Amino acid sequence: MADLQRRSLRAAAALLWAGLIFLSSAQPAQPVRSWWLDLPFVDKVVHAVVFGVLGALLHLATAKPWLSIFLTSLYGVTDEWHQMSTVGREADPWDWAADTVGAILAVGILTRNRIPHGERVQ
Repeated sequence: MADLQRRSLRAAAALLWAGLIFLSSAQPAQPVRSWWLDLPFVDKVVHAVVFGVLGALLHLATAKPWLSIFLTSLYGVTDEWHQMSTVGREADPWDWAADTVGAILAVGILTRNRIPHGERVQ
């Protein structure tokens, strides 16, 4: 598969994931059903994981770590802004921070074992 096709497919996956985040954020807040979801900071871990996946997908599509982190963080800001108009939800700057940290961690993991030309270190 050509590199352009591979990157296009990865970009489509990132857009699909971003769409799923948007749809999830558009849902009115639901009462917590599981005791573990009510634990402190669990929502921040969820944010970090969800936006970490987005950051990883963007990195796979662009091969530019800082661009991937920036775009993910920017999307996190727009997600929080979007939640201000969703019933039962509110914008939280700490959620945005967790989104950004998730992207940094995911992209960092992906780039840790790479050499400058994008080939995996054996």
